[in-house]
Amino acid sequence: MLKYRKTLIVLLGLFWIITFSSNVFAFSFGSLFDIFKSKPVKPHVMAHVSDNEKPPAKVKVGVYVLHVGKFDLQSASTRMDFYLIFKCKPVCHDINFEIMNATNATTHLVAKQKDNLIYRVQADLSKADNLRNFPFDSHTLDITLEDRQFTSDKMVFEADPSTTAFDANLKVVGFELSPTWTAKVINHYYTVFQQAYSSYNFSMYIKRPLLAGILKGILPALIIVCCNFLALFMEIDKASQRLGIATSTLIASEVFHLNLTSSVPPLGYITYADMFMFINYIFLFVVLIEVVTTTYFVETKHHTLAERINTVSAWVIPIVWISLQAFNWLMFDPTNIMGSASS
Repeated sequence: MLKYRKTLIVLLGLFWIITFSSNVFAFSFGSLFDIFKSKPVKPHVMAHVSDNEKPPAKVKVGVYVLHVGKFDLQSASTRMDFYLIFKCKPVCHDINFEIMNATNATTHLVAKQKDNLIYRVQADLSKADNLRNFPFDSHTLDITLEDRQFTSDKMVFEADPSTTAFDANLKVVGFELSPTWTAKVINHYYTVFQQAYSSYNFSMYIKRPLLAGILKGILPALIIVCCNFLALFMEIDKASQRLGIATSTLIASEVFHLNLTSSVPPLGYITYADMFMFINYIFLFVVLIEVVTTTYFVETKHHTLAERINTVSAWVIPIVWISLQAFNWLMFDPTNIMGSASS
């Protein structure tokens, strides 16, 4: 009995040795113990974590504007000449910027020092602004730049007011330049690339002079309307003269409107000039109807009724026209353009 027991113990020992040395059990056994062990971090992940712990390099940016070309309303673009001034102690040699809102740009490195870089830039800048207040329009001219290489976790821009200014001789043709400017930095996140880049934006503000808007956009139309209203104060028996004034002023108003809006691109909304001319069209047409109506009553021997219609129209039509134009002015509020531009 003792002999069989020893034999059984030897067989069980051999069975356990073979079983533990087999690949199948060695794999399952190792997997069982892996549950209680923490998985090692991949080398490149650990390197990435260490990079994130390092704060991003800070680059101060200044803009010195030398010249601004004619602002084209059709393309909402202008050519600008300016200096870009970078203060960047650790990464001056690695800056590779691009003007994000430029359709065409040329850059020249003017000065390179240990902690400073100065570039001369000529760029065609585009910016679609709101033209609802045309011809009393205002615009914001932007310079937006980002680095081509470094994301925001490696380098961020900072606005530098000490190196940002306008040249003393800076002027914008056809517009008044506001002495104020703004500079801000945001993180521009690209969803497709799942990366964020530091974006520096410099903004300057221009507006069309009030007197220029009135003389070139409003006064000619006012003269046309006033000439049309003169037909209401003529004798009702002068039918041909009154009818000639009413029709000619209506045609002149249409021609002037086409010329006024020729510099504006096709818009999906109504501007102040459009509404101003639309009100004029209504009353020019009303005067034409009044002239035709009174002429008809004169020819049918209803002089009293014709005189009454003409007398009432001579006062009511201009008063209602003035009221609607005043309401149109208050609705668009075109003189408050700098407040809307800076906001």
